[in-house]
Amino acid sequence: MKCAGRKRSIIIRVTGMMMITIMLMSICSCNIKNRIREIRADEYISAPELVRLLISAVDDEDELSDAYAQIPEQQRGDVSYSYLKEYTDILRELSEPNGEIKSFRLLGEYETEILLDDCLSSIGGAEAGTELYGKLGCAELLFDEETDNPVYLFFAYDKDDHAVLSSEWISDVIGIYSYAGHYFKLLEDGKIDEDEEGYEERRAASLEGIYTLLRPAYDPAEYSDAVVYAKVQALFDYYVGDSKNDLLEYEILSLSPAEYEVAVPDKTDLLPDGEIVTHSLTIARDTDGGYRIYDKIPQVIDASLSWVYEGDARRIRCGMSYNDVSQEMTSIKRTMGNPMYTSRITNERGNFYLMYYSGLCLWFRIVEEDTAANTWSVQLVEVKLYGDTYSVGIGLVVGSTTDDILIKYPFIDDSDYDLTYEGSDTKVSLTYDSDENGTITEIRLDVV
Repeated sequence: MKCAGRKRSIIIRVTGMMMITIMLMSICSCNIKNRIREIRADEYISAPELVRLLISAVDDEDELSDAYAQIPEQQRGDVSYSYLKEYTDILRELSEPNGEIKSFRLLGEYETEILLDDCLSSIGGAEAGTELYGKLGCAELLFDEETDNPVYLFFAYDKDDHAVLSSEWISDVIGIYSYAGHYFKLLEDGKIDEDEEGYEERRAASLEGIYTLLRPAYDPAEYSDAVVYAKVQALFDYYVGDSKNDLLEYEILSLSPAEYEVAVPDKTDLLPDGEIVTHSLTIARDTDGGYRIYDKIPQVIDASLSWVYEGDARRIRCGMSYNDVSQEMTSIKRTMGNPMYTSRITNERGNFYLMYYSGLCLWFRIVEEDTAANTWSVQLVEVKLYGDTYSVGIGLVVGSTTDDILIKYPFIDDSDYDLTYEGSDTKVSLTYDSDENGTITEIRLDVV
């Protein structure tokens, strides 16, 4: 009995203990759930930890899922997984030329402000950035070696100074990146053989698309549609007409919501030091939210600039030298015809013989004079056009406009209208005067 009584007692005690355990487990279970909810609702990770998670996704795209899951919901805001993937993919593309990411450093407020003033300059700098994105923080990605093109990762701070993802910043970076991608695709679409079906239609569509993207960068008061179309055609010919150019090989130099700059290879040839020849392509956002494309392709000045034409006939080249010509300049008169009059002057630049024609004056520097033989050695060092009888080879005459120059040389405005032709023996520069309407009143060719 005692044994039976003890068994009953043990059973009662064990049963009681089991009931207490179940009750405790039930209570603990509730507390754990509450704790999880508290962590999700209230706990934040630090700015360095947020940056570390983002960098892990940049360094290895397979880490994105884990990184995204470890960022508390309140610090993700409305940045979706797919949007964060696009952003980290872009940062990876920026980082890859520099090698593996080793670490990072958080910038101070002053450094961040200076950086924002620079990368957001087209929309008003750091002050405008604060209005658009709130208070921003920044981390510089560090690699094995210093890079000429630093990569920065931006995030925002909420009202309680917690580091959070900035959906506005990420969205605008993706926006300008996608805009550039559209421009590149239009150019790439033009790379089609003339014999392929639909060539003309595809070419026309590419040209029109490029014009639509390029037009906002040029003030209609200064640049006519004809000039912008000339720029479009020049870009199309440059990228599409030369198979050496490959937009897929460009290197991103900088990227922010307001500016996207890349270096595009001009050709496959290398400079003696092995450096690839490149030019800069920039897409900038303006204050109204639109984008402006500045694609500064090299502007080639052809030899015709140094030649004087009469109608369609090529007459004489600035920079040309004549040895042992008669002092009556009969050989030149056979080319140009008899001048209206001539003169000889001496000034601080030397001795000159001037020949005047209708709206034209030719300046020959007397390099050597043989009085006994009645001969000179001369060089045509200056040409002045002040009438419309003669022109320079680009078809430029007095009475033309700046548009006429731009239609012939569409990107000469990028070099402040530096119209200089450098031949094997001489270098000739064209300058001009114009009135308030942009009409050219005088043209000068000079050996420089």
